Amino acid sequence: MKLKPKMMLGIGIPLVLAFLIMGIAIYSMASSALRESTSASLEEMSQHYAHEIDSVVRANVAVVDSVGKIWEGALPVGADMQAEINSLAKSDGMLSFYFGRPDGTYAASNTMRDGWDPRTRDWYKSAVAADGKTVVSEAYMASSSGKPVITISRAVKKNGEILGVIGANISLDTVADLLKDVKVGETGTLYVLGSSSEYIYHHGHSVEEKMTEVDGGSSKELVKRMMSGKVETIEDQFRGVDRFFAVSPIRSTGWTMVVSIPQKEAFEDVAHMSYMLAGICVLTLLILLAITYCFLGSATTPIARLSALAERIAGGDLSMQIPASARTDEIGILHNNNAKMLAAMRDMVADTGKAAEQVSSSSEELTTSANQTAQASQSAAEAVVSIAEQSAEQSKIVGSAEETVNDMNESMDRSRKAVAEAMEAAGNTQSATAEGRELIDQVVAGVERLARGAAGVDAAVQKLYDDAKNIARINEAITEISGQTKLLALNAAIEAARAGGQGRGFAVVADEVRKLAEQSEEAAQEINDVIKRNGIEIQQTFDLTRAQQEEVQESVAHVKVAGEEFGRIADDVTRLTEAIRTIREGNEAVQKACTKTVGQVERISKASQSVQKKATDVSAVSEQQAASTQEIAAASHTLADLAEKLQAGVKKFKLK
Repeated sequence: MKLKPKMMLGIGIPLVLAFLIMGIAIYSMASSALRESTSASLEEMSQHYAHEIDSVVRANVAVVDSVGKIWEGALPVGADMQAEINSLAKSDGMLSFYFGRPDGTYAASNTMRDGWDPRTRDWYKSAVAADGKTVVSEAYMASSSGKPVITISRAVKKNGEILGVIGANISLDTVADLLKDVKVGETGTLYVLGSSSEYIYHHGHSVEEKMTEVDGGSSKELVKRMMSGKVETIEDQFRGVDRFFAVSPIRSTGWTMVVSIPQKEAFEDVAHMSYMLAGICVLTLLILLAITYCFLGSATTPIARLSALAERIAGGDLSMQIPASARTDEIGILHNNNAKMLAAMRDMVADTGKAAEQVSSSSEELTTSANQTAQASQSAAEAVVSIAEQSAEQSKIVGSAEETVNDMNESMDRSRKAVAEAMEAAGNTQSATAEGRELIDQVVAGVERLARGAAGVDAAVQKLYDDAKNIARINEAITEISGQTKLLALNAAIEAARAGGQGRGFAVVADEVRKLAEQSEEAAQEINDVIKRNGIEIQQTFDLTRAQQEEVQESVAHVKVAGEEFGRIADDVTRLTEAIRTIREGNEAVQKACTKTVGQVERISKASQSVQKKATDVSAVSEQQAASTQEIAAASHTLADLAEKLQAGVKKFKLK
C-alpha cells in the first residue's frame, strides 16, 4: 500500500473513532442533561400546581376552622345561623355550607333531600373523631349536586360537649379550573390522585375511577411510589408507554400532584439534536478528511516525484533538470537539496569521465613512449654489442701491432749491432715496414670504426636519456592526474554519503575510482623510481662513452701519426740503399718512433679493453632499461585497462 492511503487510514480511522466517541459522549451528556432538565421542569410544575391546589384547600380549611372557633364562643341560632351559613356558602370555590347537630337536625345553604341525617355522613363522623381538628374528606360525588366534591368539616365543642359539626363542600371544579388550561408538552398530562389512587382531577377520567384499575392493576407499584409523599421524578411504563412521572404531595389533602410526559416526546429534541449532531459530525469529518487528503497530496506528491527521481538516478540517468521549489517547509528543502545533489553528482561524474579520458590518453602516450624507449634500448644494446665485437677485434689488431713494433725494436737493435747487415736489415725492415704499414692502416681503420661505434653509442645513449626525460614528464602528468582522480573520488564519496541509501551505488563507483587512482599513483611512483635509477646509470654511461670517444679520437690521431711515421720509415728504408750513412740516424728515428708507437699501442690496447668493458656495462644497463621499459609498458596497459573500466562506469550515467 502506498504512503498516501496508509496516512489516510492512519488519520481517518482515529478521526472517525474520535467523532463517534464524541457523538456518543455528547448524546449521552445531552440525554442526561435533558433527563435532568425534564425532571426538574416537571417537578417544578408539579410542585407549583400542588402548591396552588394546597393553597385553595387551605384557604377553605382556614374559613371552616375560623368559623368553628367563632361558633365555639358564640354559636348562632335560628335565622342568624342560616344567614351566616348562606353568606359562607358564597365564598370562592365553596359549593355548600352546613351545620349538623347531634340530634340529627341541621342548617344548610341548600335544600337537602328528605330524611337526610348529617350524623350518618362520613364527614360528620370524621370531624367528631378528630377531636376539634379540621378534617378534609376524600373526594366523592355529591348526592345533591352530582358533582365531585370534598368536604371540610370541624366539630364545634363547648366545655367538651359537641354542639355540632360544620361542613363545607368544596367543588373540585376549582381544581379543574386551575388545571384545565395547563399543557404539558404535546401529549403530556397533568392530574391529581387521591390517597386511594382515585382521580381527583384528570381530563379523561372521573373521580370514581382509580389509576390502579384503569390499566388492569399493573400500575400498583407505580402508584405506590407516587403516594410515597416525596417530590421526585419516576421513570416507568403506563399502558405500555415509557413515561416520566413528576410527583409532588398536596399536604393538606393527602393527594398527589402528577405531571406526566412520554419519554419519546421528552427526548424528541435529543433525537433531533442527535440527528443534527450526526450530520454535523459527518460533514465535519468529510471536510477534515478532504483537507487531510489535500494536505497529504501536497506532501506525498513531491515525495513520489523525488522517489521517481531517485529511481532514475539509481538507473544512472543524471540528465534531469529539477527546477527549484518555492516551498520553505521540509518538503521544499528536501526537493531543493535533491536538485543540488543531482547537479553535484552530474558535475562530478562529468569531471570523472574527463579525468578517465585524460588517464586513458596519458596511458596511451606512456605506452607509446615505453615502446619507443624499448626500441631505443634494443638499438642501444645492439650497438653496444657491435662496439664490444669491434673492441675485441681492435684488441687483436693492437696485439698484432704490438708484436710488430717489438720486432721492429729487435731489428733496430740488430741494426745497431751489425751495420754490415744493414742492407739485409734494410730489406727486412722494408718488408716489415710494409707489413707494419698495412697493420697500421688496419689499426687506423679499426680505430675509426671504433670511433664511429662510440659516436653511435653516444647518440643512442643521448636519445635514451632524452626518452627517459620524456617518460619522467609523462609520469609526472600521470601522478598529477592520479591526485586529481583521488580528489574527485573523495568528493564523489562525500556526495554519495550525503545522498544516503540512494547514493550507495555511486559510493561504490567512487571507491573503485579512488582505488584505481591510488594504484595509478603507486605505479607512477615505481616508474619514477625506475626512471631515476635509469637516468643516473644512463648519465654515467653517457659520461663514460664521451670519455671513451675522446680517447678513441686521440688514439686515431696517434695511429695516424704512427702511419705517417711508418711512411717515413718506408722512405728511409728505400733510401737506405742510397745513403747507408744515414742508417744510424734513421735507426735512431725509427727506434724513437717504435718506442712511441709501443706506448701508443699500449694505450690503444688499454682503451680497447676499457671500451669493451664499458660496452659490457652499457649492454647490462640497456638490458635493465629494456626490463624497466617493459615494466612501464605493463603498468601503462594496466592503467589503460583501469581507465577503460572507469570510463565504462561513467558511461552508465546519462548526463544529457
